[in-house]
Amino acid sequence: MKRRIIYIVFLVFLPLAILEFGSYVMLAALFGGPGRIRESRQALVSVDFNQSGLITAGRTKQYQYIPHPYLGFVYDATYNAAVSPLGFVGDDIVARGSTRDYNVVIAGGSVAANFFVLESLEIRQRLAALPVLSEKQINLACVAIAGYKQPQQLLAVNYLLSLGARIDLLINIDGFNEITLPLNDNYPNGVFVFYPTMWKDLTADLGDARKRTLLGELTLADEARTTLAGWFSSALLDRSMIANLAWKLVDNALAGKSRNLVNELEKSVGTLTSFQKGPPNEDDRDAVQERLAENWAVSSGILSDLAKAGRFAYVHVLQPNQYVPGSKPLSENEKKTAISATPGVAETTARGYERLARRIPELGQAGVHFLDATMIFQNVREDLYFDTCCHFNKQGNDILLEAVMAFVSQTVLPAK
Repeated sequence: MKRRIIYIVFLVFLPLAILEFGSYVMLAALFGGPGRIRESRQALVSVDFNQSGLITAGRTKQYQYIPHPYLGFVYDATYNAAVSPLGFVGDDIVARGSTRDYNVVIAGGSVAANFFVLESLEIRQRLAALPVLSEKQINLACVAIAGYKQPQQLLAVNYLLSLGARIDLLINIDGFNEITLPLNDNYPNGVFVFYPTMWKDLTADLGDARKRTLLGELTLADEARTTLAGWFSSALLDRSMIANLAWKLVDNALAGKSRNLVNELEKSVGTLTSFQKGPPNEDDRDAVQERLAENWAVSSGILSDLAKAGRFAYVHVLQPNQYVPGSKPLSENEKKTAISATPGVAETTARGYERLARRIPELGQAGVHFLDATMIFQNVREDLYFDTCCHFNKQGNDILLEAVMAFVSQTVLPAK
């Protein structure tokens, strides 16, 4: 009897063990291993459960956004309990203005939003450890939203101040969205490049039946991805290589469906109204990008002037990007997953960063505390970038945090 039980157990568990090992091999060979799978899954889960969620390749979940009369768009609090009625995440600094409070605001696009999500706790601890802030209550708010680009950061900060918020330290992390997104999104569609990203979608006439159907299917596909990510993050399934492989294959299929739906939605846009288009883009792409770089610098200068008038500290950080020549030795995996196959993306971004770099000296002369972080990954050979846009993982954000906190402590918050 005992031998029979052992035999049955052997017959059951040996195939299972073989499948587990085979699944592990496939995960390592095709998807970067179980660690990368868990990171991707957590990015989806965090959309609903961890503040604004990590932003992944290409786009974010469209249903998270609602139009805003001053800022273009903000997060929709309906879909995320962490979003405030103002459409942002983090502490409510409008209500926190006592002498004991020290209010920090993170501004920018998706890279800044990811920085806030992943580094909030460490930012609070690092600031609280500074002698000058040892007796302060550190509050951290985020007006960084995926797709934001100047002058949205400038407008968002003014909006907060007009509502009575007190800001003590503003950290603006940007660069990529300002000089690349408008040329990929607004410019080809005849929309004014200084209008918000996705402006044509946010203002499109939803009376079209086909568009309503596509939006419904897109919402269902995105919700299915988030739900499945939550299920497979359970302790039992998370440890199973078979489950991890199954989740990745299903998620890839759903992600492909979402991309196809987004592409069809973009193609379904008819004739845009003058309200949707805004002023004409009369210049060629190079001239337009030059104007975009100038707007980036001017907006930062105005933020600096605003900080001086409002007596708060302002730090401007130029975010790293994989398309900046010499900025990182890309791994074999990054060469496959973090470099766009779309013609012109790398060249456009590299040229754009050159245009931004030419304006750094004038920002310094204007008194802006500016940190050029484009080279902080130049000696890192491990995988950091995880999509073809600009986003990097926790290790990359940790490196960025070290650079930002060192700069802050040396410039705007030196020891007494």
